[in-house]
Amino acid sequence: MLLVRIALASWFGERAALVLFVIPILLSAYVGGFGPGFVCTAVVGAGTAYYILPPVHSFNFTRPVDFAQWMILLLVGLIVSLALQELHLARGRDVGGSLPPTHPALHRKVLAGFGVALACLGIIGTVSFLAVVRLREDARSVAHTHEVLGNLDSLLALSADAENGYRGFAVVGEEDFLNPFVAATRSIPAQLRDLRELTRDNPVQQRRLETIAAQLDGQLGFGREIVEARRQRGFGAAQALMVTRRGQRLHDQIRQGVAEMKVAEEALLLRRESHTVRSSTVAQGVIVGGSVAALGLVGLALFAIRRDFAGRRAAEEALRRSENSLAVTLQSIGDAVLATDTGGRITRMNRVAEELTGWTLSDAFGQPVDAVFKIVNETTRAPVAIPVNTVLATGQMQELANHTVLIARDGRERAISDSAAPIRDRDGALLGVVLVFRDVTAERRAEIRLISTLEELARERARLKLIFDSLPVGIALTKNDADGRRSRLINDAHLRLCGLRREEVEEPGAFARVTHPDDLPVQARLAAQLNAGEIDRFSLDKRYVWPDGRVVWVYYSRQRQRHPAGGFDDLSMVVDITERKEAVAELERFFSLSLDFLCISSGDGYFKRVSPAVTDILGWEVEEFLACPYLELIHPDDIAATVREVEKQLSTGEKVLNFENRYRHKDGTWRVLSWRSVPQPGGLMYATARDVTRRNETEAEMRRLNDELRQHAAQLRIANQELEAFSYSVSHDLRAPLRHVQGFVGMLASEASASLSPAGLRYVKIITDAGRQMGQLIDDLLAFSRMGRTDLHETTVDLTALAEAVRSDLEREATGRTFRWEIARLPLVQGDPAMLTQVLANLLGNAVKYSRGRDPAVIAVGQAGEEDGRLVFFVRDNGAGFDMKYADKLFGVFQRLHRADEFEGTGIGLANVRRIIVRHGGRVWAEAAPNAGATFYFTLRPARLT
Repeated sequence: MLLVRIALASWFGERAALVLFVIPILLSAYVGGFGPGFVCTAVVGAGTAYYILPPVHSFNFTRPVDFAQWMILLLVGLIVSLALQELHLARGRDVGGSLPPTHPALHRKVLAGFGVALACLGIIGTVSFLAVVRLREDARSVAHTHEVLGNLDSLLALSADAENGYRGFAVVGEEDFLNPFVAATRSIPAQLRDLRELTRDNPVQQRRLETIAAQLDGQLGFGREIVEARRQRGFGAAQALMVTRRGQRLHDQIRQGVAEMKVAEEALLLRRESHTVRSSTVAQGVIVGGSVAALGLVGLALFAIRRDFAGRRAAEEALRRSENSLAVTLQSIGDAVLATDTGGRITRMNRVAEELTGWTLSDAFGQPVDAVFKIVNETTRAPVAIPVNTVLATGQMQELANHTVLIARDGRERAISDSAAPIRDRDGALLGVVLVFRDVTAERRAEIRLISTLEELARERARLKLIFDSLPVGIALTKNDADGRRSRLINDAHLRLCGLRREEVEEPGAFARVTHPDDLPVQARLAAQLNAGEIDRFSLDKRYVWPDGRVVWVYYSRQRQRHPAGGFDDLSMVVDITERKEAVAELERFFSLSLDFLCISSGDGYFKRVSPAVTDILGWEVEEFLACPYLELIHPDDIAATVREVEKQLSTGEKVLNFENRYRHKDGTWRVLSWRSVPQPGGLMYATARDVTRRNETEAEMRRLNDELRQHAAQLRIANQELEAFSYSVSHDLRAPLRHVQGFVGMLASEASASLSPAGLRYVKIITDAGRQMGQLIDDLLAFSRMGRTDLHETTVDLTALAEAVRSDLEREATGRTFRWEIARLPLVQGDPAMLTQVLANLLGNAVKYSRGRDPAVIAVGQAGEEDGRLVFFVRDNGAGFDMKYADKLFGVFQRLHRADEFEGTGIGLANVRRIIVRHGGRVWAEAAPNAGATFYFTLRPARLT
């Protein structure tokens, strides 16, 4: 009850829901009569008094109207229980359903009385529901008005926060004072959207709200002006704007607009609350009045029912005796019998009908016939129309269609046949339908088995014919009876291989006409032996000549089966072997034309077959070679190894893939043969041999040359090491006298500069500069020498990062110059980071040096595609450039294309670049033009993906 109260109170209210509690009382009384109806009335009454009517959880009543409604509910429950008890007894359910149902007129009276009562209850419930809906709508309207008032207060508060925020910031100047202004600026649009949605049904309020929205925009705009003035021009500028009091006026206008809207909403609130009170009063009046009216109608219905029932009880007793006699007769019938009333509801069933349908009479009584008698089509499983309905509609006897299946209550299925006939009284009035049916499952199964067998035979015959016609082998079956009759069955493959049309088969000599003339004598001889009874079968390879002249090789076989009573059957088969014949011929041509020596040898020491190439390789004729044991032709030093290989093949079956031995040529010289052999069953070996005498001699010469090349490479490596050691030693030895020269020149310049003439000072400076340049040259030589000895440590290198680092160093050194660097994002490469840093330092350093005099100096680093799987990079400048006819000198040691007084340098940097790139497996080159800049390219491997 508590759950019912919770579920219904939100829709109908607490008191209006009382009418719904009549429903469980009606259901209980209809199913069980007065006893269950009375119990349900008591339970419902107690539940509503305790859980529904206030005060809840108590059997007291707050108002008299609640007590009146409760009493009406109990009286209605009692009257309904008594009325349905009478109806229940009249229908005979107390004796197991053996009596017929009550008369339709009585049913109509009962249903009319209860229908009117339920209609009144429904009207009461509907009116109550509408009243409650109105109450809920009024409540929602009141809540809506309160929500509008709350949002208006929030909007006014946001306006005040905005004004206080920008005023506080204008006075103090601290950003924290702007937080209320910023928050209000963000929240006001959302607040306006909510108000527009809430007042969408009120055009007057919408116009007022738009006016307030425009005023709020003006207020926020004025606030932003003050904030900007305070930030840009200080307190004085902000104060000058505030003294205009424009913000205060806007806020006052907003406050006045909000007040007008609130007054309008409060007026709406008063009207809606008064309307709610009136709706509640009307709802209570309708509920009480309607309940009293429903009670009266139910009482009248009970009175009418009891009066009709009193007259029918005597007639029912006489009918009961007649029913018993009819039931005995019905149970004695061997077929299933089922009777219905004019509404198609079950009234009688015999024992056989109960067995076939799975329903008992007590369960099926009053049920629609289609609920008990379920029939479907055996094949389609579609429901079949029940003959009862047709008989009721036409009044004529009907029989069931064939292939109908009855589905019993437990799911079992039976094939049935049935008929339906009308039941009429003396006056011919239709009282119902009798349906007679029987189980024909056994007969139907036998019929299905016969049909299935016939269909399977037809399918098997079709399959055999399909197989016969589809076989790639030609088949012909000729039947010769003892009385001389003859018939032939021949498939399409046989006709196709013979080149005959089906209508030509029966012509005399048709098969002999298409047989090759050279094959006719052999076939005729074998056929004569078959006819004489000497043999039962024969086969041969023969040829058919097609009408277009094409010759087809076939394998032809013929078998005869003789019958004891005389006559015989001939089965001929033809298989196309043209491809096999051509393959054999092709193999023979390959064996004859092969440049290698092909052979078949045996474990007895002789070749069984050899190709003609043996003559070209060893000079022997084929017959001579086959007549001689092969061990006599093998070099004595190779006989033991050859015997081991032959025995291993014959014992283990292993293949020989590369075995060499020497065979004697007919002219007495020895030839080296390389063998590949495959052992076969029966001690045979299929082998090929190739003359590798010239190849072995060439390989020996190549090995000798490679040995000499390795010796020269070792000597060259030692010479390079000695040369690098010499250059390193010379560089170190030059440093000592150079330091002396630089030291004494420095002392001379510091001590005797006052006594030296201008020419002498210039000489001293020339010596100093030459010494400094000599030192740089020695350092570059040492670096160049070390570069050849340093180990290469490869890893993944980010060229972009290296280029940026080198650029930073060069910019610090070249102060006072203007550069425009264009360094692209370069892919990762594989290399030594230190060496690649040296490459970029030399190339970018040259670009900086040779672009001296350009303003700005433009230096670009980027990628220019790929070359042989390596990435191509470039360094470009807009400097002095060079003439391409001297490009081959760029990367040599001490090679310079410009004078020393134009651009400093030693001529070793680019040589180092080439050495590093070459060690990385790449190459370096340059493109340039005089006074048009230069571009240096180099290649590196991309980074390995992990």
